[in-house]
Amino acid sequence: INSVSIGVSDDDGASSNVTFNVDINSIYDMPSFNAQEISINEDTSKSIDLADWYHSVEDIPVEFYLNECASNLTCQLEGSVLSLTPSENYNGADNSILVATKDTFGFSQSEEVNVVVLPKNDLPSLMIPDQSTEEDSIFSLNLWSFSYDIVGDEMLYNVESCPSNVECLLIWEMLYLIPNREYSSPENAVTVSVTDSNSAKVMHTFNLE
Repeated sequence: INSVSIGVSDDDGASSNVTFNVDINSIYDMPSFNAQEISINEDTSKSIDLADWYHSVEDIPVEFYLNECASNLTCQLEGSVLSLTPSENYNGADNSILVATKDTFGFSQSEEVNVVVLPKNDLPSLMIPDQSTEEDSIFSLNLWSFSYDIVGDEMLYNVESCPSNVECLLIWEMLYLIPNREYSSPENAVTVSVTDSNSAKVMHTFNLE
């Protein structure tokens, strides 16, 4: 309530005053809901509090909703907290989800949010079973046949260690094992490695009998 007084007087000195009240009625100030792009690392989960994107000067209760989730994401909303989990080994820049709010006055808003799943460098794999060869013979092994990179990166092979009585010769992905003449032994550990184009490296040791 705001009181206002007004006075008036004429040339003869007569005056009059009046006081009245002015009621200023409140109006509904619409809240704002401003979503932001979300970034997640591949093969990890992330939680976002949608309340951080919501602002209301009225300070009235609001509910949050998840209307759509991208096909390569798993979305779960509990209260205002949205949890996002990308599909295994998935990465990509365009993953749209749709979130919304509704307050107790019935005012609702929706926001389309893009989720970027950032790629990670998956380690290549290299698994070679134990091998055997005859005395005084050359044994060859195609390392490419025993290695794998999930994203198809180019792979570089290397011999990390070689037995003292065996010569290890690597030509591209072909490994040649040449025992000394008349040498035989059941235990000859050979360690090789594979490195992808992002410098991710894996080593593996196998035995040559």
